[in-house]
Amino acid sequence: MNIEIRKEKIEDYYETEAMTRRSFYNVYNPGCDEYLLVHKLRGHKDYLSECSRVAVVDGKIAGTIMYFKAVIHTDGGDIEIASFGPLCVDHKFKNMGIGRKLVEETIPLVKAAGFRGIVIFGEPYYYPKLGFQRCREFGLTDMEGNAPDAFMGLELIEGGLHIKGGRFEESSVCEECTGEALEELEKQFPPIRKIKQ
Repeated sequence: MNIEIRKEKIEDYYETEAMTRRSFYNVYNPGCDEYLLVHKLRGHKDYLSECSRVAVVDGKIAGTIMYFKAVIHTDGGDIEIASFGPLCVDHKFKNMGIGRKLVEETIPLVKAAGFRGIVIFGEPYYYPKLGFQRCREFGLTDMEGNAPDAFMGLELIEGGLHIKGGRFEESSVCEECTGEALEELEKQFPPIRKIKQ
């Protein structure tokens, strides 16, 4: 089976969002909003299109990783870093190494773009296999001063995320992902019954 990792095209947009929706629907909560982030990111100033990719299997969008700029606030000023979300793979293409391939093929692109590190909120049992560490090991917290297990980072240069007292702030695109916007986008897709897992 041939797995192609490439840039997303305009004609992929709906399929990428539909795949993201299927991938997350009813997994963590009834329904999902990750595909709204995909939808909003493309037109946002923080979107890193040159680093983002889709995975294609037999002509179908099988996965995606979307990068955007984020900031670490320090007493000495702000440091721009990269973040991504969502990273996802369609259920029917799971366990084929697509998620790992998406991460491994895009990390060099993020490094080449001049970023010193990548910080994410993600599955704490998955990302350490790809080299990510808990952000508390770097001395980083979120804006509230917390450092949960899901808060992880990957240094792209030596010491790139060892920023003691640094506070991570996600892109403002997250503020655009409102309930109203989700309701509007949901109308474009076939209904799926919301259930609590």
